[in-house]
Amino acid sequence: MRTIFNAHFFVFTMLLAAGCGFTPETNPSISATSPSNGATNIATNTTITAIFNLAMNSTTINTSTFTLMEGTTPGNPITGTVTYTTGTATFTPSAPLVHNTTYTATITTGVQNVNGDAMTGNYSWVFTTGSGAGAKFSIFTSTGGAFSAGAAFDKTRNKYLAGIRGDAAGPNNIAARRMDGFGNISSSISLNSTGGTPAVAFDGTKSLVVWSDANGIKGAKIDSANAVTLLPDPISSAAGTTIGTQSVLCNSLECAVAWKDNNGTGYTNSISSYSACQLAGAHTITGTSTSAGDISIASDGNTYFAAWDTGMEIRGSIVTKCGMQDINNNFLIAAKSQSLNCTDHNPVSVAFDGTNYLVVWNDHSDCATVPKSDILAQYIDSFGNRVNPTSDVSPFQINTTNTWRAARPSIAFDGTNYLVVWTDGRNDADKNGICESTEGTCDDVYGQYLSKSGKVVGSEFVINNDAGNQIGFVTGFNAGSYFLTINSGVTQDSQGISSGIAIFGLSITP
Repeated sequence: MRTIFNAHFFVFTMLLAAGCGFTPETNPSISATSPSNGATNIATNTTITAIFNLAMNSTTINTSTFTLMEGTTPGNPITGTVTYTTGTATFTPSAPLVHNTTYTATITTGVQNVNGDAMTGNYSWVFTTGSGAGAKFSIFTSTGGAFSAGAAFDKTRNKYLAGIRGDAAGPNNIAARRMDGFGNISSSISLNSTGGTPAVAFDGTKSLVVWSDANGIKGAKIDSANAVTLLPDPISSAAGTTIGTQSVLCNSLECAVAWKDNNGTGYTNSISSYSACQLAGAHTITGTSTSAGDISIASDGNTYFAAWDTGMEIRGSIVTKCGMQDINNNFLIAAKSQSLNCTDHNPVSVAFDGTNYLVVWNDHSDCATVPKSDILAQYIDSFGNRVNPTSDVSPFQINTTNTWRAARPSIAFDGTNYLVVWTDGRNDADKNGICESTEGTCDDVYGQYLSKSGKVVGSEFVINNDAGNQIGFVTGFNAGSYFLTINSGVTQDSQGISSGIAIFGLSITP
């Protein structure tokens, strides 16, 4: 009798436990996501997935119940398609996401499992896309000082040719090195000359390297086999002439070179094997009364556009290709905010986006020993008119963090967006322009994407923040990537000439 009672008691106890302590879960929940919550450096072509703990009703999982927004609070919705397969919901954006941007994915209580049970609450998670920057690689290391401000893409070899001031032959020796965007580098190509930092362009067959020395402007052409041909005549034989980092531009007919003399007057000249395009002597683009800084040039395919800093204004000229006849000479792009007591001539950079030019420079300077400055920009059409897709023709600011230490801008266009690169001294704690051992990174290299419509795309991002001072330049967009040269361990002499202890290359995929 005892045995029968115990058996009945056991069955009753199990039934009670099943009814009270082991109820099966009926409400669905998210067990994992990709990207995970808080993830960073996510690729812009990623898909967003969520794994459920139960089998779901696929008809309830759609673009209304699975959404993606730009930002951490309700912001711009991202369009895409939503699918569900074997416990996993996937959101596929209609277009690549934006670099350096935080996104919020949400699955709402509108989703149900196969039994019709809903989630008990909305589920959200955030992630941030990366900059697209690859790993930097060494181009050249020197104990005597070296610097590179640009490179040109040789389409015949799918490689870049970087111009270098300073190599094994000496700190002012002019040289070049060929490389791809991944760090495969050839040996140094010496041009058997000394001078300032060279600028480089590619004409479809050869690369043109130009530089200044005490006697004027010199040049050399380097073919795909790395054979060097020095130009038989100087581009300019005037003493005291200088070129900037973006002062040479080539097409299949000619290469245009821009420079300034020691009076601040700016000139252009063309180099060509086609007599119809040969310019007889230098062409003045700034006017004799204008004091020009480094001159940068770009082209819309029909004309050249040159821009420069006078110290008080940003000005420009537009001239024809093949002869350089004036279309609009020495016009105003923007007035600077500096006073007559503290004018300076800062680098200007320009690029063409298929519709307009974009000019970038640093401004907002005061009269401090190390002046305050931000990166400003202005759109210019092919006739020299100030335009802006937002209808406001005033200059606008590129750097979104007001450090007042942004300078040396450079710019390139990828077919969709611009990438603006600058050197920012926000980590120079005492703001004296010198990187003391206690300060860490000091001058770093930052970047910001900008659309053709004038909209800042994503957030500004760090490109390089190694210890010490860095100066970086974006040299162009080719083969699907931007290419940059980064100068590390930079110091300046009494004339403001920069030298570094190492030159790096780096590619950024938009």
